[in-house]
Amino acid sequence: GSMKNWILLKEPISDNAVFSRIEISSFPVSEASVSDFGRPESDRYIQMITKDDTELKEADLMGVDIRLDENGVKYYDYKLAFSPKKCSYEESKYAWGQCPIKTLAYVSTTVAEGKLFRFVARTNLDQWGNFAKQQPAVWKSFRVTTAVSPST
Repeated sequence: GSMKNWILLKEPISDNAVFSRIEISSFPVSEASVSDFGRPESDRYIQMITKDDTELKEADLMGVDIRLDENGVKYYDYKLAFSPKKCSYEESKYAWGQCPIKTLAYVSTTVAEGKLFRFVARTNLDQWGNFAKQQPAVWKSFRVTTAVSPST
């Protein structure tokens, strides 16, 4: 597979960080569509999209959505919340003895040309608080287009 990362994406007017990291990765699959994996919350598919990412594997699933782009390509979109297993007593006392959420991850996936594409936009709670309305628009804008060779 392949991966591309962008660190600390900022909103141009305020210069405040919107996402702490955005990454796009792909890896080969035999399925022709995300639908071939079954429901978006199936264990098999969740394991596939959290592959090689400890934070995503340990995150709690907060929401799932299915969308079609203008070309009919189907996407499975996820909102995940990650809380570390260990934290200070001070941190845990505000979350009823649990470690508070540290990272929200917006994940969008699709399958095209024999590859599963995974878009992950991570944000901390401060960034989420400042840009909670704008972040889903970025997440849901992820698209995969297939290469079309020009006719001769």
